[in-house]
Amino acid sequence: RSRPSSTTLSGLRLSRMRKERSTKASKASGASSSRTSSAVGSRGRSSSGYLRAAQARLSRAVTNPGKDAEKAAPFTPLWESFLARRATVRDQEAAQELRWAFEELRVAIFAPEVTTPMTVTVAKVGAALAALRSLEPTPEPHGRYNASA
Repeated sequence: RSRPSSTTLSGLRLSRMRKERSTKASKASGASSSRTSSAVGSRGRSSSGYLRAAQARLSRAVTNPGKDAEKAAPFTPLWESFLARRATVRDQEAAQELRWAFEELRVAIFAPEVTTPMTVTVAKVGAALAALRSLEPTPEPHGRYNASA
């Protein structure tokens, strides 16, 4: 079993966030029998919540595409950076958690009336993205003897 991730999202360990999310999801699912009948994803959020958020965003984007573009402006560069880096990240579990944080951020930005299991901001996601470490080769120490020289 792999050791817990040390990647943080504004000071919170991702493992703590997983625990909070699962606790909130279990409380929410126990509160209403209508929620338990909907399809629930691997993250504890019902797919109907994501669908409601997508519908809200689409209906608003049709009526005011400029405002949708304004809302997307801080999100898009972070998302593109994540997509470019995610295949080379050392801790794939942390990358997957960050991917779900991006989904929650989309909901928070474009459909704030749809509640999310955790509070996510552009700053928190940006900090977590900066903390992801890639599988880059480690540089050789300076002064190492080179036999070919």
